[in-house]
Amino acid sequence: MGMVELIMEFEKTMTEDFKSVAELFQKLRNVSNRLNRQGQETLRVHLLPSQLMIGKLLAMLPGHLCGPSVTFSQEEFTLEKIETKLKSIFSNKSKAEVQVMSKTTQRSIEIPVNYAARGMDGAKKGPMKKSGKRKTMMLSTDVEQANACFYCKGVYNDKNGIGHHFNKDCPMR
Repeated sequence: MGMVELIMEFEKTMTEDFKSVAELFQKLRNVSNRLNRQGQETLRVHLLPSQLMIGKLLAMLPGHLCGPSVTFSQEEFTLEKIETKLKSIFSNKSKAEVQVMSKTTQRSIEIPVNYAARGMDGAKKGPMKKSGKRKTMMLSTDVEQANACFYCKGVYNDKNGIGHHFNKDCPMR
């Protein structure tokens, strides 16, 4: 198998499904070892350094889950240390389960700030009123019932020439 085929196999291994992170590391380690061995024999260089493999692997996984635990220093950025950290984060989750962990809801649910759920009694009372200042209902002045006295209900309006009157001026009072 040539170097080009091994590089293509490495890229395929990065994109295919895996049953657990440990299985993914095992496959990647096998392919990178064969690729580096063949590169050492023919070109006398490592074609796939472990740091590049770690970088490609971290780019594939959700960054907000594994990013804070990875320290980018020369001592901490080794394949063995990153492998143990990723195994502890993702344990034996498959690629589909890891991708589900990184997804959030498609559409956020909007809840008003002053929202209070209405109970069964509230549903019977009609639509919910908007909060705010109450406004007084304007009564028309030309309607006779609007100007009628509360006590006599307009009975004394025509007697003794009183006419429309307020409650305080009612003779019935």
